[in-house]
Amino acid sequence: LVAKTFHGLEEVLAKELNSRDIPGVFFIPKYYKAILGGNNNASTTLCSGVMTIMTDRDIYRPVTAQIHIMDALCKLYPDYINLEADKPLGRKRMGTHVICDLALKGESLLPVIEDWQAQSEAFMERRKPWLLY
Repeated sequence: LVAKTFHGLEEVLAKELNSRDIPGVFFIPKYYKAILGGNNNASTTLCSGVMTIMTDRDIYRPVTAQIHIMDALCKLYPDYINLEADKPLGRKRMGTHVICDLALKGESLLPVIEDWQAQSEAFMERRKPWLLY
């Protein structure tokens, strides 16, 4: 996540995300120089964000982690989040309107994870009669 105006806040975001104990992943603040512009008029700017480190690929669920990241960003930095600017494309990328709708209302996104988990478990039960092995 790039947040060049957040200098100093990336530690807060990493701490928030790590406090959630998201399975299989750890977050650290990350600083780097980004190159802006083209060949002759390129410049660099110091940027910061949070690096995602997968600690256990067998239990890591990237979509779950992403929902937590979005939830933390909306909670900690609501003034920096503008979901309306990229409304059609942003909603398509997420595959659902539910996430954007909850975020725009200032509500937690975590119920989405629980809902999807329940749907997944229900599907696993429904499919059992058709499994051959």
